[in-house]
Amino acid sequence: SEFDDLLKYNTLAHASEVKREPLGDVFLTGSTGFLGIHVLRTLITHETGRIICLIRRKHAMTAEKRLRHMFMYYFDEPLNEEAEKRITVISGDFSTPDLAEQLKDMNIDTIINCAADVRHYAADSSIERANTEGVEKMIQIAKEHNARMIQISTTSIPGMHTEESYSKRIRMHENQLFVIDDMDNKYLLSKYAAELKMLEAIRSGMRGKIIRVGNLMGRYSDGEFQINSSTNAFMNAVRGFAAIGKCPLSHSTDPISFSPIDSTAAAVVLLAGTNDQFTAFHADSRFGFDESQLIEACNRCGVKIIPVDDTEYYEDYRRMLSDPEKNRLLTGLLTNDQPDKHMVETDNTFTANILYRLGFAWPLTDYGYLERAIHSLVTLDYFNFTDYENS
Repeated sequence: SEFDDLLKYNTLAHASEVKREPLGDVFLTGSTGFLGIHVLRTLITHETGRIICLIRRKHAMTAEKRLRHMFMYYFDEPLNEEAEKRITVISGDFSTPDLAEQLKDMNIDTIINCAADVRHYAADSSIERANTEGVEKMIQIAKEHNARMIQISTTSIPGMHTEESYSKRIRMHENQLFVIDDMDNKYLLSKYAAELKMLEAIRSGMRGKIIRVGNLMGRYSDGEFQINSSTNAFMNAVRGFAAIGKCPLSHSTDPISFSPIDSTAAAVVLLAGTNDQFTAFHADSRFGFDESQLIEACNRCGVKIIPVDDTEYYEDYRRMLSDPEKNRLLTGLLTNDQPDKHMVETDNTFTANILYRLGFAWPLTDYGYLERAIHSLVTLDYFNFTDYENS
């Protein structure tokens, strides 16, 4: 409620007021990540400004080589000469001491922050440093350059239902910000704190908006999934089901939506250029399905998961959880290991209406798409547990 005045325009009553302007020169973080690299390609294709990419060097690979390598991996083509002329690579990350100094003489009209530590738990404060303190640093740079700041957040922000909120079918809309039950999830809490920082900065005069994205999945065109698939929290849960070979029937009707990564990147770039009065969007697919339909798709792709009664499932789950050689396969299930726990849904009617007005519509994620997405993971040996069984 503290920020109701900043969120009040994110409703259908104001959708007809939408306008869009070019993003100009963009400072993009997380540009070698799954979403970031697709945002980069969208900027190259649909915008005309320069693009500054903040990238860490890794081992012996320079920041520039990492960008070229990831672009080739995902798109089967090199960055062309025209694109290379528009891109400036800065080696470093949020913790780089002289980052602001390196950017001082560069023109920046828009910052898109796709960088994040997506782990849900860590023993130290590394998640908070990346996801909250890193955002504070980007806000400061945005203020110094009088730039528009776009923070990529998550539709998981409201957390888990309580019994009361589930019975009332509470959903979070774009004009709201709340957490019902955080389950001590460091990732969720760090992204929530980052949203608070963003809204505080907007109140103080910074141009900015929050774009919450959903379950980022393979491209709609070919199902291509992220190279580091083990960092996808939702699919890690499905992988946990596959390791057990079973899933609980109590969650069979839980609603799920997959947001193809190429479509999400296109939506992010479009929404980033909208009027300043719009401060939060839910950039996730309009098309959903039940968890049972996902399990069926897994089985059709050769990933055997049997829906069983909760008592049988949780007995096997806790038995495997107590096995030190196998419990690492279940990390994706730890945030939702009780039959009466369900994620709070978000409503994206307002955002979808804005996107329709900008000429964008979410593609239908049907059975064909589900099977392409699962098959892509199968080809990456994502569901191959042989190494664990032999260790």
